[in-house]
Amino acid sequence: TIRGVTGTDTGAPPCDVIIIGGSTAALAAALASADAAAPDVHTCLIEPTTWPGGQLTASLISAVDFGHANRNASRLPDLFVGLLRALGFPSRNPGACWVSPTCYRASDALEQWIFPALHKRSANLHVFYETVVSSVETREVGLEPSGGAGVFITSVVAVARTPRDRRVSDALDFSAQVSDWYDPSDSEVFTKSVLRLSRQGPGGGRSAPPAFPVVIDASEFGDGLV
Repeated sequence: TIRGVTGTDTGAPPCDVIIIGGSTAALAAALASADAAAPDVHTCLIEPTTWPGGQLTASLISAVDFGHANRNASRLPDLFVGLLRALGFPSRNPGACWVSPTCYRASDALEQWIFPALHKRSANLHVFYETVVSSVETREVGLEPSGGAGVFITSVVAVARTPRDRRVSDALDFSAQVSDWYDPSDSEVFTKSVLRLSRQGPGGGRSAPPAFPVVIDASEFGDGLV
């Protein structure tokens, strides 16, 4: 069974970079941020599910839509090539489907590359599984020397859920449960925790630049739009 860490990571450090996730772009941004940042700069990935990767892991069998030119590894992002090679690219088609030269089981991608890649960077990359963004908190700050003002995101408010019974939540269609994800109140299916993520940690607080986090909205639904 593939399962990530669920619920609240109460020991999370300050979030210098907050990535509102759920997509392939969110996973790529989180890994790239962790690799590029100094060891004491912390990236927090908010992942709505327990299967990070977006379209890479959205189906039981995933098929990479290659054109003939971009099947060459030199024309693909390094992180993506790492995932494909873990699955046998270019010599194997482990999913054995006909629509692409590289098909794979989503569970294999998670076990063989995605979860190990996240764990490898766990010193400064922190993933909040089964968590969605409910709102962002902002603050207007004067800008010098222009004398104007800018609006900065000070913290991201998120709802973390824990299934009361995993068998029940897994049996529900996405459309039957997604509205519950964003409701901070406990429900028949989930218990909830409200998190406030900022550069001061989940407790949050208001502060002046440059203490504001960098926030990247890479969600499927534009959850972080102000």
